[in-house]
Amino acid sequence: MLNWARGRALATMGGCLAIAGCTALAGIQDGQLVVIDSGAGDGSLSDGPGSDGPIADGGMDGTTDGGGSDSSPSDGAGDSGSPAPVQCALKPNTTTLVDDLSTHPDAGQSGGLQFNGQVFAVPSTIGDGFYIVAQPGGQQEDFTLYAVDLVHHNTVTTGVLGADAGLTNVRLVDVNPSFSPPTAMFETALPGSAEPLNLSTVPLPASWNGSVGSPSSLATSVAIGGNANGGTLAGSPAAMDYLFTVQAQGGNTNTTYVGKSGTAMTFTLLTSSNGGSKGQFFDLGGQFFAVMNNLGDGGASQSTILAMNDNGGTPVQAPVPGPANSVFDGIIASHVSAVDSTKAAVFGVSIDTSGNATPWTGLFPPSKLTSLALGPQQFSAGQPLPISEIPFNGGGTTWGPSDQVFITGTPQSGANQILLIWWSATGRVIAHPSTSGPIVTRPNQILTTSIGITNAVAEVAASVFITWVEEVAPDGGQVYDQLWAAEATCFVVQGG
Repeated sequence: MLNWARGRALATMGGCLAIAGCTALAGIQDGQLVVIDSGAGDGSLSDGPGSDGPIADGGMDGTTDGGGSDSSPSDGAGDSGSPAPVQCALKPNTTTLVDDLSTHPDAGQSGGLQFNGQVFAVPSTIGDGFYIVAQPGGQQEDFTLYAVDLVHHNTVTTGVLGADAGLTNVRLVDVNPSFSPPTAMFETALPGSAEPLNLSTVPLPASWNGSVGSPSSLATSVAIGGNANGGTLAGSPAAMDYLFTVQAQGGNTNTTYVGKSGTAMTFTLLTSSNGGSKGQFFDLGGQFFAVMNNLGDGGASQSTILAMNDNGGTPVQAPVPGPANSVFDGIIASHVSAVDSTKAAVFGVSIDTSGNATPWTGLFPPSKLTSLALGPQQFSAGQPLPISEIPFNGGGTTWGPSDQVFITGTPQSGANQILLIWWSATGRVIAHPSTSGPIVTRPNQILTTSIGITNAVAEVAASVFITWVEEVAPDGGQVYDQLWAAEATCFVVQGG
């Protein structure tokens, strides 16, 4: 999704094209939900009849004469034939107001009327309920867990850390809902100072009406030159072994650091830049990889892959060039593949001079991830979409079963609407705005969205949760944020 320069954006780190990772398309962790009924964070449902099957195997040398991966679609339009169109729409009577910051007792404080940073969605064990983790701007010593019941339009609000935690300058950095239990990462700092920074984790409820666990330290007294304005938590929580990145902002420069708990590895400077998104971050084959977008150190390309050995060392920084006819390109999603755990699934998009957005998909071993170039020599081309159907801002992205991708966001024109695209693992468009239209239309500007899958069946049906933040601007009154949620269903159009 595209994210042009804009004002305050909850899921971004500055203005940039979201297709490159400022919001959802760029950071798969941003506000993601997992496939609740699959038992796996990235989805593990098998392909049903008529599905595309696993993503094509990439990782060729880049010296062949083109042709893409072995199982690439021959015409760049996905499967042969014409699959029945899939339409997505809000499920009736599920739209729920989760929070209205104008009603908070601390609304008069500085920033008290806006959410501080990102809004994350976390799965539960009931079909029409889920959790949202967010931090209203007036909260300085805690952040909030919302238990949202979409059937009864009911929300139970809980402080995650509690009033007696005794922490100051708390800032929510990331939530990884695919952990068991789901886990939040937050920072604390000395009063009146951004340093030293202390990073901690706290387990969230693993089931409906579950309880929050006790915080534990991840890294202490870390000097990063400013408050963390984003981060990513990965690793193995069962072993209390975490990989994490943190971005700090000082002046006009974002600095990205990486660290690992449970070992002797130190908190290490990964890169400094004049921009950069939160990043897609995963561990594979004894290395961890951060896919960054809009990274100043990366040269002209929109995406940069950063790689470092698990035990530290000097990071490798590898720009990812796009196709020759591209006016903009980037990697919008990457993770350890759900169909081949020895490889990374990489999903990129390029926009050509005619205004068409082409998805590029591939599976790559760790050795190939620092020598990628979007295009037919290493990737398989999926089904193009006109740029008018691509979400531009405030995006939310999650992996579906078998490396499928779901994305939401607001269009280039119409910041009060939400668009949804469902892409198969090979880049075939399963559902998109031409079959569904905007799935949400609101009276106010939508700042950010997130999406999560409750069920997906053989690329013909799905049920998803959508959350969004609206900016309410009453005539002559104070501007404030509202948090909303709803459920959408996707289904085959009869007779289509």
